[in-house]
Amino acid sequence: MKKKRLFYVSHPYGGKPENERAVQAIIDEISGRKLRPNSLIFFVPFGADSKFVSPIHILGPLYDAIPYIDGLDLCLSLLRRCDGIIMCGDWQHSRGCMAEYGYAKASGIPVFFFPREA
Repeated sequence: MKKKRLFYVSHPYGGKPENERAVQAIIDEISGRKLRPNSLIFFVPFGADSKFVSPIHILGPLYDAIPYIDGLDLCLSLLRRCDGIIMCGDWQHSRGCMAEYGYAKASGIPVFFFPREA
């Protein structure tokens, strides 16, 4: 039986509901649940056995309830259990996303970009 692969979807949050909706739309697209015309289907090689996890959806309710560094630690704990990270949105200008990216690179976790960078 083929192991399901888990991919961490990194996207700026800042406690903003619109970012949660943006991540959901990205997950819908890369998982093939909702394809747009000219959709970026470069994630197809991940296969039907792939699952996508969003720290925004899982840990978002804690955003204002715990110190930022503790929330980031929880995110990195989730990331270390994943087979890859997908960088989305304006991630280069997000302190949390940059920390996730740096952690992934330092840990040898494969990094992907949405949309794909040239």
